[in-house]
Amino acid sequence: MKHKTKKNALIFTTLAALGLVFATGALARGGKGKSQGGDLEAHQAKMEKRIKEKFAPKLGLDEATAEQLADLMKAKMAERRAAKQVVKAERQALKALVEANASDRDIQAQLDKLQAAVEAMPKKHALFEETSRILTPTQQAKLVLNAGKMRHKAKKMRRH
Repeated sequence: MKHKTKKNALIFTTLAALGLVFATGALARGGKGKSQGGDLEAHQAKMEKRIKEKFAPKLGLDEATAEQLADLMKAKMAERRAAKQVVKAERQALKALVEANASDRDIQAQLDKLQAAVEAMPKKHALFEETSRILTPTQQAKLVLNAGKMRHKAKKMRRH
């Protein structure tokens, strides 16, 4: 019975710590933020506009293909954001276990969960695999060559 009480206390402590971490972060950001998806729609709209206005001409895309590419990239962005949330939660749970001096068995179980979450993250090359359905090889090559610029612009947009 003593073991079960200790385990329940550990679970409660972990959940309480997670609740505090997420509540504090949300309150500090006014309830919403990047990590919680608060500005996802606005960010996606900016990205879509940039793709259509800046990168479509560079890639030689017609309007319909640019729209398909923007939709694909928005979906991938949402997938990555959701996967990052899972990894972040698993990492916070691990931190709470370590701080609570949990058993190695509990910590190992959480490490396994964290590893599974990291492995489930969408792979960056998956976007290029999926673009092969809508882009020609030349357009794909131009996308690859411009991807660094696109990432730089996306980071710049997130800062503002």
